[in-house]
Amino acid sequence: KCDLCLQCRKVVSTLASVFSDCKALFHLDVSYANFRPQDCEVLAEGLKKNHTLFGLHFDGNGAAIDDVGFLIPKATTEPRGPDGVQRSLNESVRGTPRRLMLDRLGAHAAKSRDLHL
Repeated sequence: KCDLCLQCRKVVSTLASVFSDCKALFHLDVSYANFRPQDCEVLAEGLKKNHTLFGLHFDGNGAAIDDVGFLIPKATTEPRGPDGVQRSLNESVRGTPRRLMLDRLGAHAAKSRDLHL
């Protein structure tokens, strides 16, 4: 590994420690900081112990924040489009037929409805 990679790992490790130990950090914007999915796994571990961070902006990095607020590292082998550009998994499934999702939801909804009767 190069010296730059080692320095990046130190930065990621330090930031993960800040996430887990600091009780004063309220809002942080690290958008487009070029964190790789491997880096994001380390940061996600640090964030698991954090209960004071109110806002985290993470666009343009190797992870996304889910609906519940957890940092989810992206797959390291995300699909590429026909133009060779790497796509997120969400962009890749946009072309799938919605009927498949509705069938799954419909079957689940029918089971839930039967349980409540």
